[in-house]
Amino acid sequence: MALIKAGTNNGKDPDGREHKLTVKDFYMDKYEVTKALWDDVYTWGRAHGYQFDNPGFGKAPDHPVVSINWFDCAKWCNARSEKEGRTIFYLVDGKPYRSGKDIKNLKVDFAVSGYRLPTDDEWEYAARGGLQGKRYPWGDEIDHTKANYFGHSSGISYDKGYEGNDKRFVTVDGGSTSAVGSFPPNAYGLHDMVGNVWEWNWDWSLTSPNVHRSLRGGAYSYSCDYARLASRSDLYTENTYFSIGFRTALTPDEKTKEAK
Repeated sequence: MALIKAGTNNGKDPDGREHKLTVKDFYMDKYEVTKALWDDVYTWGRAHGYQFDNPGFGKAPDHPVVSINWFDCAKWCNARSEKEGRTIFYLVDGKPYRSGKDIKNLKVDFAVSGYRLPTDDEWEYAARGGLQGKRYPWGDEIDHTKANYFGHSSGISYDKGYEGNDKRFVTVDGGSTSAVGSFPPNAYGLHDMVGNVWEWNWDWSLTSPNVHRSLRGGAYSYSCDYARLASRSDLYTENTYFSIGFRTALTPDEKTKEAK
C-alpha cells in the first residue's frame, strides 16, 4: 500500500468540471485487488464464517478480480482485516459483517484501521497523484502506453491511441484486463487508477443516492471519456459486472505506520 498524505487538491479540469478534495492521511492499495489475493482471503473467510455472493473471476492470478458486488467487497475487507488481526471496519448490529445484504443496519467507523473501500474523495485525490486540473493522473492526453482502455482516437482530440481495445490484451472474445502494474504508476505510486477495471467505492452515487454505489476509473472496454478523473459511474450494490473490481484503503494506526 502507499501512504497518501493529508491535503487538499482543488482545480478545474479542461472539460469544465471542478474538484474540491480534502482528505486525511490514509493508505491505498498500489494495485487493484488481484484474483490471487482475492482467492487467498476468500478461502480464509469462508472457513471462518463469511458468506460471499460471488466467487469472483480473474483472467489470471495477477489480473484484477472482477464479477464481485459491493457487498462481496465489504465482507472481503472484513475477512482480510480479521485474518491479519486488524479491527473490523464494517459492522451490523455491532457485530462483524460476514453475510447477507444488510444496508440499513451497516455501520462503519473511519477511525479504525480495518480494510475498507475508499471514499469517492479519497479515490479521486489518490488518483490525481498531486496534479490539479488534469484529465488523467499524468496529464490531459491518453494513449495505450498509459492505460488499458478502448480507443476512439478518430473522435476525441485528446485520445492519442489507436482505435479499439489494447492489442496486447485482446482475446478471442475481445478486449480483456491486463495484469496489475502493467502501466506506469502515478506520482503516489498507484497503478491502473484509470482503465483496466472500474473500482467500487464506499459512497453512494451522486445521482442515485441509496440506490447505486459509486464506481470510478473506467475500464478496458470503455472509452477514454470514462477514464477521465472527472468521470463517474455507478451500479446497484448487489450487481456484478465483468469489468468491475476494487482496491482497498486503510486508516493509519501505529501498527500500520510501523509495517508500511
